[in-house]
Amino acid sequence: MKNNLPIDQIDVKELLDTLKIEYTERGKNVSEGWIGVQCPFCDDQSNHLGINIINKTISCWNCGKTGTILQYLAEKLYSYQQAKKIVEKAIPRELKTFIEERTNTNIQRVELPSNYTKKILKQHGKYLVSRKFDPVKLYKKYGLLSVGLNSEPKWQNRIIVPIYRYGKLVTFTSIDVYEDSIQRYNHEKKERSIIHCKELLYGEERAKRKVIVVEGLFDAWRIGDGAIPTFGVKVTKEQKLLLSKYEEVIFAGDGDEDGYRMAEETGNELAAFTNVRIVDLPWEKDPDKLKRKHVKYLRSLLK
Repeated sequence: MKNNLPIDQIDVKELLDTLKIEYTERGKNVSEGWIGVQCPFCDDQSNHLGINIINKTISCWNCGKTGTILQYLAEKLYSYQQAKKIVEKAIPRELKTFIEERTNTNIQRVELPSNYTKKILKQHGKYLVSRKFDPVKLYKKYGLLSVGLNSEPKWQNRIIVPIYRYGKLVTFTSIDVYEDSIQRYNHEKKERSIIHCKELLYGEERAKRKVIVVEGLFDAWRIGDGAIPTFGVKVTKEQKLLLSKYEEVIFAGDGDEDGYRMAEETGNELAAFTNVRIVDLPWEKDPDKLKRKHVKYLRSLLK
C-alpha cells in the first residue's frame, strides 16, 4: 500500500454497505468512534475487529491485529489489488488531484538528521521545562529526538519531531531550543518528505470525532489528544480537506489578529461540510500559555 493514499477520507459505513459486509455500531466490543466487523485474520465469530470511522485504522480485540481498512479489505477479499481499487473508487472525487500529487513523489524513505539520539540532551530538557512541559513525558509520548552539535548545521541543537502517517515516517519538523533563535521551527523540505507537514494533520491518530485546531506544536501538546496544529497561521487546502471529515472542528488560534482571522476565514470555508466552533482566546494569549482550568475547558469541548 502507498501510505500517501488518503484512505481516511472514505465513508466506511457506505463502503461496507456497498460490499454487503455486516457491521455492528454498538456492543461491548465497540468503542465510541468505531464499528465492529468479523476479523478475517483470526477465527472470529463475534465482530471483534474494530474499524475507526475517522482514521480508518483497524484493531482486533481477539488476535491483536492492527493496521488500516485497506489491509482489512485485502485480507477479506483475498486480493490487495482489488481492495486498493475499491478504496480508490470510494475516495471523494474532489480528492483525485490530491491523490495524484501524493503518489507522484519520488521519495520512498525519509532521512532523519544524522547523529540524532533518543536521549534528552541537557539544553533540550531545560528548554521544555522553561515552557512548563515534562521532557520525559513529551519524548516518550511523541517519540521526540535530540540533535546536538555533531549533525548537519541546519538541525544542530534542535529537538526533532518525527511525523508519521499510518505508522510510516513521512516527514519531520524541528524546534530550536535557544531563546535568541531566528527560526524557532524548521520543517523538512517538501522534496525530501513523503508528505510535507503542511499537507497533513499532525496528531490525527489520537483524535476522535472532534478536533481543536491550533497554530503550533506547543499549543497542541498543551491541550493534548484531539488538538491539531496547522504549523502556522495559514491552513492549506490539504489540511482543510482532512479537517472536513470530523464531526466538529473547534478553532482555538493564537489571541491576535492573525489567529482570529485564521479561525474566521477557515471556519467559514469548513462550515459547509462540518460543524464549526470558534473559541476566542484572550488578547495576546496562546493556547500553550493558558491556565490549567482554561485548558480543561477546551478539552471538555472534545466530548
